[in-house]
Parts: sequence; structure tokens; C-alpha cells
Amino acid sequence: MNSHTRQKVWKLHSLLGIILGLPLFIIFLAGSFAFYQNEAIHWTHAEMIEPIPETTPSLDSIVHEMSLKAGELKQVTFRVARPERPVTDIYWKNQGDEWSHYWNLPTSNQTIEATDHDADYLHFLVDLHYFDFLPYGRMMTGIIATLFFSIILTGVIYQWRGLKNDFKWSRLKKTGRGFWKNWHRTLSAVTMPFQAIYSATGAVLTIGLLASAPAIVLFFDGSQEKLEVAISPIEHVTSDQSSHHIQLDLARRKSEKIWGYQVETSLVQVISHEGKAPTIIVEGREKGFRFLRQHQIAFTADASVIQSAGPGEMLGAALIEGIVNLHFGIFGAFWIKIALGALGLVVAFSTAAGILILLQRHQSGKRARWLTILEALTYWVIAGFPLAIMVGLTTATIAIEYSVISFWLTLGVVFLILLIRRKTPQLHRYYILTGLVSWGALVSFAIKNYTSAFPLGSPHQEFVTIFSLCILGYGFLMFAIAYYINTRKTPQLPEKS
Repeated sequence: MNSHTRQKVWKLHSLLGIILGLPLFIIFLAGSFAFYQNEAIHWTHAEMIEPIPETTPSLDSIVHEMSLKAGELKQVTFRVARPERPVTDIYWKNQGDEWSHYWNLPTSNQTIEATDHDADYLHFLVDLHYFDFLPYGRMMTGIIATLFFSIILTGVIYQWRGLKNDFKWSRLKKTGRGFWKNWHRTLSAVTMPFQAIYSATGAVLTIGLLASAPAIVLFFDGSQEKLEVAISPIEHVTSDQSSHHIQLDLARRKSEKIWGYQVETSLVQVISHEGKAPTIIVEGREKGFRFLRQHQIAFTADASVIQSAGPGEMLGAALIEGIVNLHFGIFGAFWIKIALGALGLVVAFSTAAGILILLQRHQSGKRARWLTILEALTYWVIAGFPLAIMVGLTTATIAIEYSVISFWLTLGVVFLILLIRRKTPQLHRYYILTGLVSWGALVSFAIKNYTSAFPLGSPHQEFVTIFSLCILGYGFLMFAIAYYINTRKTPQLPEKS
């Protein structure tokens, strides 16, 4: 490749990085915590969970109780309690088409209203990952994920000659003007496979709706229902056989008998069909490390088997399951989620370094107004968001209903500090503070629950310990980044006028 073409590739890489760098930092940072959305309930609602009974709740009894609380049943989904999330999530739709979310608690078998979605901190981080609080936010995230692949590709093409050297960790020992460049290139090279997987799976999951419209017209005679049947045929089977009582517990027992002990029930649904009797769908997942793990059986209302399918037997369902598993690290092994969460943090700070490279290149001479604005936003995002996320998590251990508020307040305070000081911030100071807050979260958890943040014994205690170790590791990472930035004497950008 000649130098002129290579320079064009660099310009495209830089342009996409300028536009998408900060959103990508937020997506990866929030996504690293969103991996633990299910498991974090051990930490944020520890008082509800210990001890975990070995018996499973009666779904028929829950349906009867919910009919009195939330209205007569039209459709319901039970996400059955399991060790990593030991509450049964109940998504209830009554005859008035009103949805509600409840939990069945393992300690008392009591059914209560779930923490409001807007107040649940881990749900908020998932929404932040998808920008769901913005109009068309999820669609924007899909477009960003798609364009992120272009950033990866142009970066590889531009750096192809020296790509082998980028895998050398010794580059990170260099100081001075090349600091951010070495940081960005090395971390990007090491995490390249993860970035490519995220880009592809994230794009498919979030902008699949855009692709579905032409697919419906071209391949399914303009019928949305035909597309849904092709993707998940089990959920659309029907039966004329009616019953006065929906036999959920019997359907679950039959499923577990058919599957054997290697498959555990994960989801039970009652699906209503216009002009037809309702059907029961029972899903199970194979235990242990698997890529495709999902089993499905469709039942009539009185628990007679209509149709069943195992992993990979239905192409559409297998493709969706595979993409979801790749994106969220759902392989039946929790250590994979931990590894992917750590990689997400590495990519986030690699992205931040890429933006700082651009700012560093424009230190001298007259600076465009857009560059000044980009600099201010960059420091606000890369200094404020890691701190705000941990402040929110610390608040969640004390009063979860205020955790989201504390997140936005922290971001506001950091913004005001940067606005008032009007100086290039010392990033290492913010990361030291973030590390201290992370460890403070462990202390606040121990004080509130009158226990250690690292208990051992029951499955619940083990999940608490794992989550606490992740937070401890996040604190160590912040301290390490702060120490590294400070000792390498990174070049400072010019003061804001």
C-alpha cells in the first residue's frame, strides 16, 4: 500500500474515532458491568436471598396469587430461580394488556413487586450500554457497533506493517509524547478478537429490526408473523385443546423428565393466541460449558406435549441464541463473563487513549472550537463516568432507589469542577478517587449486611464474594492506571483559555 492510500485510511480511522470514540467508551464501560445484571442481585439485595431453599416454588400457586394482585392472566413469563439469580422473575400481562414485574423470593416464597426498572441500578447500566434513555438510542448503538467494525478494519490496515510490534507489552514502558499512542495500539491489538465479536453481534442484535423490514417483504410475503414463526417456531404452535386450568407445574415436571438431570428449567411461559387456546412453553438450558444450550417444549394448557426442539435443531432460534451467547458471554461458565467484563474495560480505556492521541496532535497552534469542545467532553467522560458508575454502585448497597440519582449527580459535580477550574484535569486523581470509592462500596456492603464482603459457604455467599472480588479488582485497576499515568509523566494538553 502506498503512503497516499495509507494516509487516507488513517484519516478515515481518525474521523470515525472522533465521532464514535466517546460513545464507544461509555458503551464498553457500562457493558462491562452490565454483564453481571443477573448475578448482581446477590450483592444489591443480599437481605432477600440468604438462605436459598432447595425446593422450587409452585408456579400454579404463583399464578393464583398473581391473578388476585395484578388482574386475570392473559400472558405470563417466569424466569425460574437458579443459583446465579435466585429469585423467580414474573412478567405478568393481564386481560387489560397491562404488564407488571414481580419477584418470588426464595427465603419466604413470597411474591412482591420487583424493584422498579428505573431504580434498579444494574438495569440502568444495561440501558446506559444501549443508550435506551435517548430517543432511538438502541438503534444508535447498533449503528455505532456497525461503524466500530470500520474503525477496527481501518486501524488494522493502517498499522499492518507494524502490527506485530503492537503486541509487545514493552511498548507501554515508553514515556513522553508517544505514551497514548503506544497505550492505544497495544491494548487495541491484544483485544482485537473481542472487539470484532462485539461489533458484529452488537450490530445484529440492535439493528436487526432495520433488516427485518426488507426481509419481511422479500421472503415472508409482507407478514411479520411468518418471520417470527421462522425465527422461533416453538413459540407459535397452537392447539385447539382447551382447559379450565393451566397446568404449569405438571408441564415443568414433564419437561424435566424428558430432558433428564443435565438440563435445568430456565423459563416457563403462557402464551395466548387469538381465537385459540393458550399454550405453555418450557425452556431449559444444558448444564456446564456449552455454546448452544437451549431446549424447548410446547404444551397444551393441560400439559400435553405438542412439539419439542433441542439445541441447534431450529436454525432461526439457534442463530439468535448463538449471537446472544457470544455478546453476553452466556456459556454456562461464570468465569467467561468475568473475563469478558475485564476485556470490556481494557477496550474502553484503549478507546479513550485513541481520542487523547488526536488531542495531543493538535497541541500547538490555533485550535478549532470543535477541538476545544471535544477536549472538554473527553475529560468529562473518561474522568467522570468511571467514578459515577462506582458511586452509583456504592449507593445501591445502601439505598438502591437513590443509586441512579447518585450516578447523575456525580457526573454533574465532575462537570462543574471541570467548568469552574478551566484547566486540563489530572486524570490520575480522578482514578485514585474512583479506586477509593470502589473499596468503599465493599465497606458499605459489609456494614449494611452485618457480614464480610467476602463470605464463603453457600452458593449465595460465593456469588457475593465473586462480585466483591470484581469490585476490588476494578479498584486495583483504577489505582494501576492512575499510577501508570502519573509515573510515565504523560504530556499535558494546553490549558483551556
